Amino acid sequence: MEAVMEQFGGTSAGWETMEIETPFGDPIRQRETSEPSSPLDTGLTPWNESASSLADDSWGEAPSESEALIAELLAELRDEAFDEALLGLAEETEMAVADRFTSETVENAGERERFAEMQLEGLRFEAESYLDRLHQGIAETDFASLSDAQLDQFLERFDPDQSDLTPAGEEFIGGLIKKARKAVKWVAKKAKSVARTIGKAGSKLLGPVLKRLKGLVRPLLKRVLGFAIGKLPAPLQPIARKLATRLRFEAEGEDEGEARVFAAQLDDMGELAQSFDMLVAEAVIDDEMPDGFGKAEEDEASDYAQGANRPMKLAEARGTLLRQLREAEARQDLSPEIEQFVPALLGALRIGIRLVGRPKVVNFLARFIAQLIQRWVGPKLSNPLSRAIVDAGLRLISLEAEAEAEGALDEDRVATEALAAVIEDTVRRFAENEAYVLDDEELVRIAAGEAFSGAVATFFPSSLIKESLQEAPSLGGVFVPQRMNELRPYARYSRVPEVTITEQMAEALPAFGGEALGAVIGAAELGFPLRGRLHLVQAMSGTTPSQILRRLGLRHGAMGTAALQPLTRAAAGVLLQEPRLGTDGPKRRARRPGLSKPGDRYYVIEPLGQGGTGRRSRPADASRFRQHVDATGRSVVLSYYLSERRAQRVALEMKSSASAAALARTLIGMMGGLQRRGGSPLGEVEAFALGGLAGEELSLSSLKSALGGLKGGLARRIRQWTLPALVAWLRDNSEVFQRAVQHPAQGVTLTVRLTEVPGLSLIANPSKILTNPGALKSAFAGKPAIAIALNPGRPK
Repeated sequence: MEAVMEQFGGTSAGWETMEIETPFGDPIRQRETSEPSSPLDTGLTPWNESASSLADDSWGEAPSESEALIAELLAELRDEAFDEALLGLAEETEMAVADRFTSETVENAGERERFAEMQLEGLRFEAESYLDRLHQGIAETDFASLSDAQLDQFLERFDPDQSDLTPAGEEFIGGLIKKARKAVKWVAKKAKSVARTIGKAGSKLLGPVLKRLKGLVRPLLKRVLGFAIGKLPAPLQPIARKLATRLRFEAEGEDEGEARVFAAQLDDMGELAQSFDMLVAEAVIDDEMPDGFGKAEEDEASDYAQGANRPMKLAEARGTLLRQLREAEARQDLSPEIEQFVPALLGALRIGIRLVGRPKVVNFLARFIAQLIQRWVGPKLSNPLSRAIVDAGLRLISLEAEAEAEGALDEDRVATEALAAVIEDTVRRFAENEAYVLDDEELVRIAAGEAFSGAVATFFPSSLIKESLQEAPSLGGVFVPQRMNELRPYARYSRVPEVTITEQMAEALPAFGGEALGAVIGAAELGFPLRGRLHLVQAMSGTTPSQILRRLGLRHGAMGTAALQPLTRAAAGVLLQEPRLGTDGPKRRARRPGLSKPGDRYYVIEPLGQGGTGRRSRPADASRFRQHVDATGRSVVLSYYLSERRAQRVALEMKSSASAAALARTLIGMMGGLQRRGGSPLGEVEAFALGGLAGEELSLSSLKSALGGLKGGLARRIRQWTLPALVAWLRDNSEVFQRAVQHPAQGVTLTVRLTEVPGLSLIANPSKILTNPGALKSAFAGKPAIAIALNPGRPK
């Protein structure tokens, strides 16, 4: 924004005259008649509302033996396919509930939850029955007589019959079986390393582990249910929370609030899977852990039960605010009403904790917003706003819910919901500021103006706001709130532009999962140039990608759920030539859609003139590259997945040229493409970040600063070590690739595993960089051991 606000006048007795340069283009001079002790003019010292420090004092601790074992087992349990299985299960459950109920209101919340529980009951029974059978079988087995191959065969005997399960249920059970097997094999391996034979003593070690694992099934599915019905589930809380925080260290320059792993609520299924893995690892390692520890999560007085109801409280508060806006008199001061609404919104926002305990800041923000929207409050004053929104293309997309059912367009409702959305979005944007901003009165005023301007630029038509604030003047649209009376509202752009996507454009844009948009379009068997419509959506509290696709009626289109992609600034610039229409969030949210964060924007592609492969509920698999770094275990795993279509094409090129050059070019291009599209140079980093600074606290920001240069150097060395070994292996094993392509499984996965990787010890203990800068120069001395494997099908 230009100058958000001019100097606030007044004395210690309160506000006198305040002149604001508003986003509407004409300064409003207004007399404020506040009480003498107004907190808006009390200076920095009296505010004194800093939130208590949440600094973690555990960075300097040395890992215990059990912590080291947990870190090792976590690396073994990590399974990205399980993340996808949880997401698929949540989406499938959400669809089942949506088919049964036409709306998501506070009134039918209990009925929807009971229906979702019934949907998952059979799956829960199947999962627990499998673990019971495995427990009983293990109790009667002498592991000393079993080789690794025989142990695999033994474990396969207990696999359940999945014929009666849904596709998502099958994937969930498959992922759970894989984790149970890994836990059993890991315990057997560790026990054999201690003694030559463990005999039937193996049952004493594994029996309690499987019993504890069974206790986690119900709370895990309860959280999946929460995602499906619009609740905000908390993670499965591990016993060792400090250890859990250290084990998952997001070194990608993300905001500290976004990087918290075990926060009050979950952002996506990846976090749920990580917390589940942590509890499984604790169940295996901690002999003294009670068998029923997972059931404690079901206590109705737990953090989960309290947090999960926040969306309903927000929906109730939003409904009250909408009613108050409709009933307000002309230019009525709505400060009290806004101030009552803010706590409910903060409770549903993950970052809302920053404003909790700051009543003076909240009071200021409420009065600030109220004064700026006053000119639009009241039936007559809101008419110009309604007409402007309608003229901006509202009739082209129509309104959903009540107005759509009635076949009429309620213009009063249009203005009311736009004002409510501006209030909600302003508070959301303001709450995203760092704590130091909230501690400074002048910064608070500036931040409030920036937040309000951003919200107005989103929900007000360009005809009513300054040219400098317009996000997409060439399109002339506006985001229109939808289903504001329900638990999960969202906003839809009033224009639906038609675009032509070339192959070059698609290869330059990232898609969910880390691959390029071109790979996603190719997997759907759509050709280039692709002509289509772009539906633009902004998430609000609780919005999910599957909900967006369902509301737009595009879930079963040619691209399936892959039709929805993040509307980043780069994507908005390339596709629409309007980069300000996009938003850039943390990189980890771009890796998987999960649960949207309020303010996230998406585009949904509706292909025109190409049929693709027909009706599709799930996206076709696209080629993708993953790079997983385990700093604790000093290992790096590179996973290249080639979709069936791409693998077949590469196989034909290899046959025609009688060389592996085509495959080598493809793999090298996939590795480089991740970084060109803005991915982290090291991918996901599992780091056991320990160490301290001579008794001083080692802050998270200091760690990130110290790791910055190391990550880039290590990424280059990984390429330097990997590519020659990869090319040499392909030269001698091209027939292995050809056989894998002929396998019935879809696609081919090539895995490169680097062990004893130089430099990772510094990521695991970054204090060495700060205390000994010379350590960075010799960090990459030596070479890792490299093993390469190629298998048919998706990554396992």
